[in-house]
Amino acid sequence: PHRRSGLVLAVTVLCWSLAQNSLWGVSGRIGLTQAGLGDAALGAVFAVALGAGLVGVLVAGALGPRLGRAMPVGAGTVLIAGC
Repeated sequence: PHRRSGLVLAVTVLCWSLAQNSLWGVSGRIGLTQAGLGDAALGAVFAVALGAGLVGVLVAGALGPRLGRAMPVGAGTVLIAGC
């Protein structure tokens, strides 16, 4: 029923996906060349990062109703900045 909104959402998801893929590509290059990680170690680092992100989303979802929406997002942002 809302074609314009759907189109904006589709384009936004496409741009987000491109940005996400480029971020993984650059991170992989940094891990291989500058950090000297092998393929297996780099895969493990990416797996841990993805797992931590998923756990963070679950924790933020669980704490959101108790602490409000801003607190879990702010704490996650500070944690990511520290990493």
